[in-house]
Amino acid sequence: SAVCKILEKTFFLGYVITGSYPTPSDCLKYLNEAVFEAGHPDLSMTFFIADIDFKTGLITFSNAGHNFPIIIRADGQAQNLLARGFRLGYAPDATFPEKTLQLEKGDLLFFFTDGLTENENEQGEMWGERRLRDYLKRNYDLPVAKLIQSIPQESSKFCNNCDLADDVTAVACKVTESFTSV
Repeated sequence: SAVCKILEKTFFLGYVITGSYPTPSDCLKYLNEAVFEAGHPDLSMTFFIADIDFKTGLITFSNAGHNFPIIIRADGQAQNLLARGFRLGYAPDATFPEKTLQLEKGDLLFFFTDGLTENENEQGEMWGERRLRDYLKRNYDLPVAKLIQSIPQESSKFCNNCDLADDVTAVACKVTESFTSV
């Protein structure tokens, strides 16, 4: 809830002062300062933030050490939303580069925490992001809700029906409409 309060304050003050909302990079900068100023040396966290323009389909994003979200394109090609940045709380002056990508009709966006990919089989091999990406490509046509429900089960099957190694958060969404030109 503290993170939500900081983001609320960031958006409100950013809008009041500049007349526009802060960028994803600005949000991570403010969050980083708050986490760092909390003063606990072991306190750090990962965070991915994105802003999607629903008129043009342009996604602007920044990352603080989090897993790279995956996009499966309608033609079956997979790519990650690559933006690198330090974990929140790592350094007071950390920067968080911002990237943009054009979304298209049919794109499947998948955001997740590492608990989904860290299950290990008896040989010590992790399920990993490659298997996750392959699973998303094979199951692209599933309704998003069914896809989200099926992935933890698939990861668990990999390690002979073990429990997930860590907490899991996953968000998926599919672009169903075309956007206006940029």
